[in-house]
Amino acid sequence: MLATAARMEKLKPAAKAKILQHKIIASLFFEPSTRTRLSFEAAIQALGAHVIGFSDENVTSLKKGESFSDTIRMVCNYADAIVIRHPEAGSAQRAAVVATVPVINAGDGAHAHPTQTVLDLFAIQQGIGRLDDFTILMIGDIEHSRVAHSLSETLHQFNNVTQRLIDPRQDSYTPYLKEADVVLVTRVQDERFENKTEAEKLRQSYTLSVDDVKQMKPEAKIIAPLPRTSELPTTIDTLPQAYYFQQ
Repeated sequence: MLATAARMEKLKPAAKAKILQHKIIASLFFEPSTRTRLSFEAAIQALGAHVIGFSDENVTSLKKGESFSDTIRMVCNYADAIVIRHPEAGSAQRAAVVATVPVINAGDGAHAHPTQTVLDLFAIQQGIGRLDDFTILMIGDIEHSRVAHSLSETLHQFNNVTQRLIDPRQDSYTPYLKEADVVLVTRVQDERFENKTEAEKLRQSYTLSVDDVKQMKPEAKIIAPLPRTSELPTTIDTLPQAYYFQQ
């Protein structure tokens, strides 16, 4: 998949536009999103397909009482594939059970974000030049981070990858910065916390500072799914390790 992505990156726009020509892809975003929704819709159009869908479930018939399953069945009559983002864990699997077209999981609650993992793997491969024999440090709201969950699980498929997952409320990440080839920084998932005081406590427990980054290897890379709040200050954006916007 990553090799295909590398080849497609080099294709001319006219060649890309033939890959999904005459197809219709449904983009169903039941949860707020900027990067994931726009990147999918940009890719759909770049590959020659048309996109339909919504970015707010409040404008759908779910508000009239239609079930989630019926919504998916109905959309299958209009589209050749479905991209779905939903706040509930397992929602993509629920959609796939009733769907008659392929379903792509663009994030389901705190469970998984497999397409972000593909992007993360591609960024790691491009950033440090390999997917084996490296150390990754994951910092932040690990419990609620579908990005960290998906990436951590997938990295077990590669050789000699050391993973360190740190909740800054319980452990310090600074001793591990020097050995890391990749640092993944995730934001606090406010929407997953019932206790907002706990969310704020976690947010105040970590900010990757310029001094922190200076402890890292010069060739190491910082990746992040974004959006960011205080965990990635703009002061580190111009440092050579900052790779999240290229990502």
